[in-house]
Amino acid sequence: MRYSSRSTPSTMPFRPTIRPGQRMPIRPSCNERWVRRACDDLIKQRRGKILGEEILADLAIRHLRFETISRLSRWCHPEHAEPKVQDIAENLSLELLGFIVPRLWS
Repeated sequence: MRYSSRSTPSTMPFRPTIRPGQRMPIRPSCNERWVRRACDDLIKQRRGKILGEEILADLAIRHLRFETISRLSRWCHPEHAEPKVQDIAENLSLELLGFIVPRLWS
């Protein structure tokens, strides 16, 4: 599966504020089938297994939990090069939220 067609970062008109215990809604126009396939790829690669499982669980409630968003932010902005998982994570962020989630903390 190729993800490069979605890898252009979106301009973020605002900086989302999210705190522990909060949730962020998934975009109504989110392509659920694409998200499920991307999560399955993460799980198969085993590098982003927990992220893929968390996103699939959150997809059922149409909101991303704080824990999922913080994990997604770490995969979008890894400390060490993770090109395959980083690309998938950035594209998942764009599809689920409409922007690439910023690094929440280091």
